[in-house]
Amino acid sequence: MTKILLVATLFLISTFTIANVDTILNKTWFSESGIAGHQYVFFQAESGKFKAIKQILGSGICLIKSEIYDLEIKEDSLILDNGRDLISGASTTTPNLVFDRKKIEIREGEFQMRPLGEVPVIFNWATDEFCDEIDFNGLLKINIQSNEIYSSESIRELRIKRRR
Repeated sequence: MTKILLVATLFLISTFTIANVDTILNKTWFSESGIAGHQYVFFQAESGKFKAIKQILGSGICLIKSEIYDLEIKEDSLILDNGRDLISGASTTTPNLVFDRKKIEIREGEFQMRPLGEVPVIFNWATDEFCDEIDFNGLLKINIQSNEIYSSESIRELRIKRRR
């Protein structure tokens, strides 16, 4: 009887964890912060690693800064580790995030983020073109590991369009 309860409990825990992951992944989560804002896209790379790309947006300019983090999801906590600037490779840090299932929002300190839609938008940090975006499906196919950044060349190749 104890084994059956243990198996049932583990199944329910894994089901709830997967449900949280599916709700969070492959969407752009946006927060307005004053004139501009910032956004996150959470995804699972080809390597199986969970990742988060944080982009700081400007007023009149699409992208100011891009960072990548290793992502670990524990219950309602989104733990961001091994942060790196996607241009310089320098270490970065950001506070861990909290997912509110009831409100379908993610909190980063005082900022509340909601999904913008079902299609993730990541601005291309490797091009000089105004508001280029990245082919998200192509990004998922790159085999990136923990504490690693993408090569600028591979990201330039994922350029899909220009927004104005």
